Amino acid sequence: MDHIPLPSDDLGHTVIKVPYLSGGQFPSHCPGYPDDLIRFRTYPDLVRVDYELLQNDRLVNLGLEDSGPFVQAWLWFGLIHEALRARFPVISAFQVRQLEYLIETVDGHQYLTTSNLLKILSVENGGTRTSLYDPSNFVISIQIALIFINSALKTRYFREFFTSRAKVDQIPDIFKVLLASQVLCYTFINVFGLREAIAPEAAKEGQGSFQLLDYLLDHSGWCSRTIQIIPKDAVLRYHLSFYRRVPACPLTLAGGSGCHIQVDHSCQRWDETSIIPKHTHSQCYCPVIEANVSDIEDSIRQGRIALFRFRKEISAPRVLDLWTVDQREAGAYVAISHVRATGLGNKDSNALPFCQLSLIQSLVDNLDPTGPAGTPFWIDTLSLPRSKILKKRVLQSTWEIFAHARHVLVLDPPLYQHNFCSPQEALIRIQYSFWKQRLWTLEEGFFAEKLVFRFANCLVSLDELVREFKDKIASSADNLVLLEIPASWPPTCELDENDLVRLVRNLADDISEWSRTLESGNDTHGLANLQPPDKHILRGILRLGFLAASKFQCLLGSEERRKITTVWQALAEVYRPRADKHTNQLHNLSRLLATLSSVSLEEIP
Repeated sequence: MDHIPLPSDDLGHTVIKVPYLSGGQFPSHCPGYPDDLIRFRTYPDLVRVDYELLQNDRLVNLGLEDSGPFVQAWLWFGLIHEALRARFPVISAFQVRQLEYLIETVDGHQYLTTSNLLKILSVENGGTRTSLYDPSNFVISIQIALIFINSALKTRYFREFFTSRAKVDQIPDIFKVLLASQVLCYTFINVFGLREAIAPEAAKEGQGSFQLLDYLLDHSGWCSRTIQIIPKDAVLRYHLSFYRRVPACPLTLAGGSGCHIQVDHSCQRWDETSIIPKHTHSQCYCPVIEANVSDIEDSIRQGRIALFRFRKEISAPRVLDLWTVDQREAGAYVAISHVRATGLGNKDSNALPFCQLSLIQSLVDNLDPTGPAGTPFWIDTLSLPRSKILKKRVLQSTWEIFAHARHVLVLDPPLYQHNFCSPQEALIRIQYSFWKQRLWTLEEGFFAEKLVFRFANCLVSLDELVREFKDKIASSADNLVLLEIPASWPPTCELDENDLVRLVRNLADDISEWSRTLESGNDTHGLANLQPPDKHILRGILRLGFLAASKFQCLLGSEERRKITTVWQALAEVYRPRADKHTNQLHNLSRLLATLSSVSLEEIP
């Protein structure tokens, strides 16, 4: 599985080395073995193994637990040879010699390796799918292999193994062989474009299909709900399993130790009733600096945005300078986008530790060096007033604050705790970050003119990441592409980005009006007829509306992309320009819910 790149740091589990087990009773399809006449489907008969009984662990003379040598010789080596036969009309002597490099020796032990696999197959995986000379038998072989793997994972042996919670370095050889074979199948499916050709019974998302990979993801701290929404692709899941997640990783702003978020590991929901700001280091005890709330509220009453500059000169007191701009004007300021529970929120006061303010000011000055006094910034922890009335006023115009900012800076632990290594890895980290999972942070990114993400070693804009990623794919065929790129975007030619902004604004306004109606009890439009669960669904629709922006096209999974197409069309139907578009919120929301009743749209936590 060496052809799958690993993340640059802090691996969630040890690298799995698959021992070379073939030979003896079960000779592999490796160089030197007279296999010119042996095909994938005839190999089990040749070695007298009934694989249909074996996949259900019912073979008398060979238990599934001890079947690693056979499974490896048949599935792993057999599929590689079938891929060569399907790819080339004649297998060259050079390619046969190259197969020797599928086995490596480390410290006297032999292991499988796929570091040269794509070169052996001459696979061009950068956006264009490699054609196969004879795909029919190859497709059938992959189908048989996937059915075998899916059946084996449902047996009592594996059920007992998964409940034992064994460590990764204790997994048995058959686990490793089946995992390597499943990853190999999906590698071929992806690079040869065979997803549509694989029969549903082989590629279906049946129970147990991805339990090996889900076990690895769980071991690395991924919550069960997030695991469920990861695309059903063995290659991507194996890659993601190396990304360490909460609660295993610390969540202070600049490292530190200890997890500071109360997390339900099964659902990844945060307890936001006790949010307090964290220091940048676990051993830091610097003072907390509080903003002047009365000055903030005065500026908001005047229709201005409350910004701050933090001065930390030795000769000056440690103070926050209030700096305001007109709410209707673009400003030379940076808006901070963050998940409140990850260290920069404060439910009790408009205050942050000195170390956090110092770091934020350094970051925004580096991002937008407008003057010697420092670049002003907006962050909800400081800039939102305590008055409920004024706070609602600001929240209703949040989109203007982020739309007018010169830069929007995203501060999220799954990103800034890791070094930037490559555009693909950075985009993957963003795709599965806390920031992307939250509705309100996505709204901030949706309206941002220039969205910038902080990594441990740099600041980089989303536009730069997408451009560099696409350029690298176009110029190189050596790297495995793990992200899906839509052939065209937006999903419909009938609407453009300006239409999308209007559609989601109308939906957001109706949801806000519904919330205000429920709070006030003054229901003039019958909005109370909507049920509380509908609110989660409507927010899920709104979230997909934000994700439909072209800037996010490389951050989407196939399932999200499919739902976005449906949501986009439904929004256009409900909120098409008409005189009464704001006169009956109940009609709009009810119609939208009815239109999308068949789509699973629950809000992601």
